[in-house]
Amino acid sequence: MTSSIPNGFSMDDLHSLMETAPKEEEVKATRDCGCDDSDEPCQHEVEKAAEAALDLASELCEGPLVHKVMAVEIISRMAQ
Repeated sequence: MTSSIPNGFSMDDLHSLMETAPKEEEVKATRDCGCDDSDEPCQHEVEKAAEAALDLASELCEGPLVHKVMAVEIISRMAQ
């Protein structure tokens, strides 16, 4: 079952994969998120909201600490 999974990659293989991989901007621009008219937000909308929250936190407080605190707060809320 796992015989098609290689044991490793050479650096040349990785560089080749990186050169032929689509750019992140291209993937986001051509992505069909499949949003519908339901009341539930779709994956695209949730990702966009999360990115906006992270961007705002970065603007308000420089450095990685704010993101660590956000992660702890998120986990705490999920555990409640």
